[in-house]
Amino acid sequence: MEVCRAVSSVAKLKANPVLVTDDIAAINAAIRSGNRCIAYECVGTTTTPAVVYFPAGTYLISSSIINYYYTQIIGDPTSMPVIKGSDRFQTTTIGLLEGDKYMDNGRLSFVSTNVFFRQVRNLVFDTTDIPGEIAAIHWPSSQATSIQNCVFKLSTRLEDTHTGIFMEEGSGGLLTDLIFVGGKYGAQFGNQQYTMRNLTFYKAETAILQIWNWGWTYKSLNIIDCQVGINMSSESVGSATLLDSQFINVPVAVITGHDPSNSTSRGSLVVENVMYTHVTTAKGQGFAPG
Repeated sequence: MEVCRAVSSVAKLKANPVLVTDDIAAINAAIRSGNRCIAYECVGTTTTPAVVYFPAGTYLISSSIINYYYTQIIGDPTSMPVIKGSDRFQTTTIGLLEGDKYMDNGRLSFVSTNVFFRQVRNLVFDTTDIPGEIAAIHWPSSQATSIQNCVFKLSTRLEDTHTGIFMEEGSGGLLTDLIFVGGKYGAQFGNQQYTMRNLTFYKAETAILQIWNWGWTYKSLNIIDCQVGINMSSESVGSATLLDSQFINVPVAVITGHDPSNSTSRGSLVVENVMYTHVTTAKGQGFAPG
């Protein structure tokens, strides 16, 4: 039986407007309530699942939301709640939401290829007040995981390195119906294989930095007003398939490190039904900084 719990502490706005209530303790208490499968102590179990529901409102946090095994984090789809990072956010972790936090020994709390049964849905993540480097979601993940119907509002300050989703390990999952606005990188992806559908990126320096993969499927991407669309030039990238997508006002749509003289498929790209509008270079070769 699923355990449902609501986060009841909603940050309020002052006239300036400045959020004044720090909700991180209430959120993390809701997630860990009960005999949960928690980091450091449990490899994985399906006997203590939880649905953590966010009513409409803005939730100010000064440190990371720590996700547990088999946890669904869901917002009100009719009035999507906002998870907003404070300007005093403790950047000792990677993301506003930690899908798999690093321990002091440098290892992930859960083995990334055993991160199952996770979902994040119907939420807005706002990192715009956080200086420096931050990701909205840190998501090393595997099967039966998804991020769906979320918006990422990221800093566009030149001195900041903000990312919507940072994923460096894992083995597959689903990303769908996501909007990224701003950021040094809209998303950074490193995973064995993944399926993505209906992602839109606005005004990022690089919409997608592909760190590594075995095989990746991009479907229905909309990349608009970004400097680079997809940078998949890393030598660790296996291959990618890009379907039914568009690049608008993007100087360089795709950068790949594929060497046609190499007999392997490393860095290969398959493209079908992709539209380019005001694009200078559809496919560049070699590495260009994000």
